[in-house]
Parts: sequence; C-alpha cells; structure tokens
Amino acid sequence: MTHSFTQLLICPQTGEKVFQLTDKEVVTTHCSYPLVDNVPVMLPQELLNQQEATIFFENFYQNTAEPWDYSERAAELLRHDYVVDQVARMSSLLGRKAIILDIGCSLGHITARLHPYAELLVGMDISLTAIKKARQRCLQSLPDQHNPYLFVVGSATDLPFKDHCFDIVVASDGLHGWHLSDHLQRKAVKEIYRVMKPHAYAVFTDYLHPRLHPKIEPTLRQAPWQIERIELLYDRLWYRFESLLKAFRHTTWAKKVLANKPFALFLKKIARNMGKTQSKHIAAIVSKR
Repeated sequence: MTHSFTQLLICPQTGEKVFQLTDKEVVTTHCSYPLVDNVPVMLPQELLNQQEATIFFENFYQNTAEPWDYSERAAELLRHDYVVDQVARMSSLLGRKAIILDIGCSLGHITARLHPYAELLVGMDISLTAIKKARQRCLQSLPDQHNPYLFVVGSATDLPFKDHCFDIVVASDGLHGWHLSDHLQRKAVKEIYRVMKPHAYAVFTDYLHPRLHPKIEPTLRQAPWQIERIELLYDRLWYRFESLLKAFRHTTWAKKVLANKPFALFLKKIARNMGKTQSKHIAAIVSKR
C-alpha cells in the first residue's frame, strides 16, 4: 500500500504530525497514542476517561453482537444502498478511485461495500471493539489480495487526520446518532470540512423525527462547502410497520418480512406520496469547492 498511518495521522490535540510509529504507539512531538492490534487509538485522554458517548459506545459494542440489526432490517439495507450509490457517483465524478473516510463506521456494513471505489479506505469509530469487528468484516469481503483498508479509533469532533486528506467522507447516521450536542455537531462539521480535499464530496445521513429535519441545513452551513442537495429517504412507514411486528421480530417469518427490500421499497413509494412527514432518515450531499 502506498499510504500509511504516518502519512495521514496527526495529534488530535495539537495538530502535530506523527514522526514515529512503533509496535505499541503512535508518537508526535508532545503526545503519544496506543497502537492496539495495529489500530491507532487516537483519542484525547479526556475523551477516553470522561466522555459519556465514548464509554457508552464501547460498552454497547462489547455487549451486543450486531447493534441495530443492520443486516436484518430492510430500511437500513436500503439506507446502506443509498450511501454506497452516492459514493459510486462521487467516485465517477472524480474520475478515479478515491481516498475515502468512513466516520462512525460501526461494524463496517457500509465500509465493506466501498472498496471498489477506493484507492485507500479509512474506517474510523470511537469504539475499539467496533473497529476490530469492522476490520474483520471488511477483510473477509475483499475479492482479491488488494487491501485498501486502514482502521483508526478517533472522534468526529477531533479528527486525527491532516488537512485536505480525503476525496470522499461518509458520515452515516452521524451528527445526531453520535450523541453530540449542537456545539459538538458544529465542531464535527468543521472538522470534516478541514480533512476534505478541494473538490471533495461528503454524504451525511441521520435518523430523526421529521420535525427535527430543518436542523440539518443550519448545522451543515457551519462549513463553507456547497450543499448540493438535501433529500428524504421516506422510510417512516417502514419503521411504523416494524414496530407492529416488535413482538414477533425474532420469529423466522417476521425476520423474512423485515429483511424484504422489495416490500420496503413498496412502503417507501407509499410514504413518498404521503409527503415529507413520512421520512425518518434525511440525507445531505455536499461538495468542497
């Protein structure tokens, strides 16, 4: 691989470049960070010790085999399809394979599908457990010996990457799903903008009540990029149907229904005709000029 951690990483506290990578740590002039199973854990100490979200997500991934059952729920599968389609389109516009950052990659369901478009693909999450599971999923999905992946533990509000690194950034179910305050959401937006190259793209999705959808655009306006479009995924009707089957969701027949993408697309078509209040997920595509 032509890229390495040392070419991408900086100290998230000071912005200093990495000058040494040992078997056990990543070293900058004034800071060092542990390297655990070849994964740099690039979290400021206060995040490791005090941030509630950090502790929550690490415990969550340690105690849950597959949070949110992404592989078994059709609306989530369609959202993943949407993100992958957007990345494919962005890669086509760039005219080449891209350097991609997947922030909050969780267990790598989306990350594992992005390698056809990537020269280099960085998966990042605040949970080391999630990153280890995502790495395993992604490496198992590779069709050949070429491995475009690097994995990092880091925070969206203090990205441990140099300025202007990435062609495409994915922030799927992020700004609100990462349990960030309004202030930290704005900080994350500015950080994402910072690490994007000129002419780069980013795709955001978030799961919100429709009354909160208007918050997305003002938050994204904290960075001077171009908002190409904000669109709804019209999946609220599917989630309502899912709630009706809650008592039966672990039965074989219910799992088959809830994983049925054609049925989810049918409900999406109905929801679209019912109007803007029938979407839980909202998506935004931005570009840096």
